[in-house]
Amino acid sequence: MRKMVIMFSIALLLLGLAGCFEAAQPQSANVLDNEEKSPILIPYGNGIINSAGEVICPPDAPGYTYQIWRDCEGRQRYILASEYERSETQLDAYGQPLVLSIRFSVYDTAGELLKSVKMAAPRFDYQISPDGDLQRSLLLEDLVKADGTYKLLDLDGNVLLERPLAAADVWQTAFNLCMNDEAVWVQGHIYGHDYQEHYYCDLYDRDLQPVELAKDYLYMVDLGYWEGTEFQKNKYLRAYYLSPNDYPLYDVLDGQGQVLLSGLRAVDCLGPDRFLVEQGFSRGLMNEQGEWLFKESIFDSLED
Repeated sequence: MRKMVIMFSIALLLLGLAGCFEAAQPQSANVLDNEEKSPILIPYGNGIINSAGEVICPPDAPGYTYQIWRDCEGRQRYILASEYERSETQLDAYGQPLVLSIRFSVYDTAGELLKSVKMAAPRFDYQISPDGDLQRSLLLEDLVKADGTYKLLDLDGNVLLERPLAAADVWQTAFNLCMNDEAVWVQGHIYGHDYQEHYYCDLYDRDLQPVELAKDYLYMVDLGYWEGTEFQKNKYLRAYYLSPNDYPLYDVLDGQGQVLLSGLRAVDCLGPDRFLVEQGFSRGLMNEQGEWLFKESIFDSLED
């Protein structure tokens, strides 16, 4: 029993570390192998050069930010550029020059322009489709503070969805866009002048049809897993909510928003159809049908 508990604790620690490093997106061997075929992009200052020394995006260009987008195999596919037009006289709530407009552009790795959209929203988010298809990629335009709505646009600037929110007494907003192979979701906070927070979490299928959720979730995240040095996304979502006595709990949803596992104190994904969970006074390994594959009491200790 002592060995079992130790192994379980180590697994929890490793999963926590994996979550911390998820955003790092380590390069795979495919990226390095591809260097012989074409130069590799390298961030330089606030710009981008390639491994041949060519300037693709000028370093330290004022008002610009650049990111390199990689596919699920780690291959460099696009350069994503955000250009901010700021007021010379007006300040935002944080004392910074007010953003008047944003231009979001997508370039290929040689610096050729592929898509470009100009938005009036001071805040936005984007998701490139996991398969790299720009026609299925999306922009979120956060207009909640301006007119109480957010919009989803394609990369040609066409409005695909407009969602009105019951937003009153708005001081600041923080909305973000998420996507996997099966679903799109928008989640965010509205901060009022009375210091109250209001949460929104909307789930859509990939055709942007709304999906009815079983609960008023506060937020959702991809529930993926590490396979070697690659973080694998899958259809599962971890949805966070509060119990009637305000205790934090999680559900596991599939890509259609159906609840697979419910009322979990903690959950992480170890691989396809395998979850490390705490539920009630038990913890262990569970499949998506809710069957325990390994189970022990949370009161088991190293002294047993």
